[in-house]
Amino acid sequence: MELKHSVSFMIGNMGYLGKIFVWLLVCMLIVGGLAAAIYIPAGNAIENKAEILEEIDHIKGTFERFVRDEISLFDGFADIEQHIVKGIQALLSNAGAMAGFIIAAIVLYCLYLFLTGICHYTIGFITNELMTSNTRYGFVAATLKNIKTSSKFALCKMLITCPLDLAIVTVVCATGFGLMKLIGFPALAVALVLGVGLFSFRAMLFAGWIPRMLYNPEEKVFSAFSRSVASVRQNFGGFFKTFATIFFTAYCCVAALTVPTFGVVNLLVPSTYFFVLRSVELIGYYKLNGMSFYVDPRTVVNTIEYGYRKENQTEATDEYNDINY
Repeated sequence: MELKHSVSFMIGNMGYLGKIFVWLLVCMLIVGGLAAAIYIPAGNAIENKAEILEEIDHIKGTFERFVRDEISLFDGFADIEQHIVKGIQALLSNAGAMAGFIIAAIVLYCLYLFLTGICHYTIGFITNELMTSNTRYGFVAATLKNIKTSSKFALCKMLITCPLDLAIVTVVCATGFGLMKLIGFPALAVALVLGVGLFSFRAMLFAGWIPRMLYNPEEKVFSAFSRSVASVRQNFGGFFKTFATIFFTAYCCVAALTVPTFGVVNLLVPSTYFFVLRSVELIGYYKLNGMSFYVDPRTVVNTIEYGYRKENQTEATDEYNDINY
């Protein structure tokens, strides 16, 4: 139910995707500009810069050989891994620079999460207005109207998301590299499935946060998050299947279209799934609370018609309120 109606809703509101795309582009330009201002001078100051650049050139050369079908995927992966290790070892010989690079990368990623998090709440607000009352807000107007709440939400979510993302990436990369030596190419498939599963769980963890804030504006941001987890648990299966489908589809699009689109797909895909994710989250909230919603100006969906009977909704909502209050 969630995915079907979210996609239908997105198709009827494609204009917002362009505005989200512009927001993400501005965010990336800001973060990219700061990264260049930090890393270019710092990189020039590294003593063994030539050795590190040599390893980077080897990695580029291996990738080009793979594209020209001059090397197998397994051999190419092993070669790239070898040169990455050598490059990291060269960086580690500059302990101060390495620590600075890591800290700067984490700060820049936190900044990116904060900037994109502002638009997450804005999208949720716009989507809720469209789905519940068929009221259309402009993206800029909605951003300005909710800038204070959006900023608080973005800051709080960033504090949780950054360490969580680092942990997920570490687990997936360690699994991929570790299994590659044991089972070869199938390790990439295992890492992909693990990554999709973990990021789906991450999305599910936050799925009730924005709806809770929208319908309980008096609550503090972290309180809304902790109390939203109960509502997510009521729809665990629906959320997880939907998020797994979205993330797997997003991965396939990025993997297949990054080179042909010169990287533009890396902005188009997030623009799309940011919008779809907010719709999924709100539809899950409507389903739990027995609310009807618009998928377009002429079509209203009644959640009771989708097997989530009214007595179940009442029981789930009563349990939810008991936990929270």
